[in-house]
Amino acid sequence: MPDELRSLLIDSLHWWMALLSEAEDRPAAGADDAVFGACRVLVRHRYGRWLSKVDAGRQLLSAGYRPVAVIEQSIAARSGEPPPSGRQARAFQEAVLKEILTAT
Repeated sequence: MPDELRSLLIDSLHWWMALLSEAEDRPAAGADDAVFGACRVLVRHRYGRWLSKVDAGRQLLSAGYRPVAVIEQSIAARSGEPPPSGRQARAFQEAVLKEILTAT
């Protein structure tokens, strides 16, 4: 992956991470979008393609990515269920960021 693209993916993650308070343990507005933003970044990083937010989450689920619950909860939020908490979204984003930063 070109360094410029990797840098843009990292910038995108940081942008999404800045939107939520990681201290919240209750459903947080926008947490599903933050999780999906990280899903899109990870799918682009791993598989070299862009997918819609929900499709990126589904791609990671079908590939066995963990944690499953935060992605499933984000998908359910699109149908009116509560979104993940800010803390859950931040933990997910940090795991994605770590994977991208440690990739060679």
